[in-house]
Amino acid sequence: MNSYSALTLLFGLLFIQACHSPTTKKNDTPIDTIATKDSSSLTSKDSTALSISAAADSSKGQIFLVRSYRIWEKEDPTAVLNKDWFDLYEREGKYYLEKVDYEIKDSYDECAQVPSKSVESKRNSLLFLNIKGLKPGAVENMKINHSEIWPKESVEYTFRKQHIILKGFGDIKSTEVQTDEKGHEKLFHEVAHYKLNATFGEPKK
Repeated sequence: MNSYSALTLLFGLLFIQACHSPTTKKNDTPIDTIATKDSSSLTSKDSTALSISAAADSSKGQIFLVRSYRIWEKEDPTAVLNKDWFDLYEREGKYYLEKVDYEIKDSYDECAQVPSKSVESKRNSLLFLNIKGLKPGAVENMKINHSEIWPKESVEYTFRKQHIILKGFGDIKSTEVQTDEKGHEKLFHEVAHYKLNATFGEPKK
């Protein structure tokens, strides 16, 4: 989960900005995160599906993590990319959307003994996005104080006059203590069947 949690939260805010107006009444949207080999998928109840699978239906929307990918059985996850995708990137503490500017480099994964491809962006990119309705320019955002939301945990935010509750679901398979770069210890859970549920409503009075 730790590989995707912060990106999931940031993408959730972008999803809110693109798909929900400030006058939207209460609505529950489960956002499922599934990791298989080198792919991840986010799905929501309103059938907005986001996937980096080369076979995915791009009309439903796609996301792509900017990193290296192993080529398993000639399946190339980078094949979905083209110049029509948008780049969600950070510059001087602010976030922007622009058309992608990247290159793909062939490599070899010595650990897995398979070919790999590395996607390298010309910007400080967080995600590549292929979602209908996106427009270039600055992205409204807010500070996220939680890098992970584990199963049975929930956090609350207010964004664009909407009250948002994010709650994690899933099966915790194991737990260990990890030390971050500042020497602080924190719990890390290995999670299966993770789902992030987002509830939207009007701010509390």
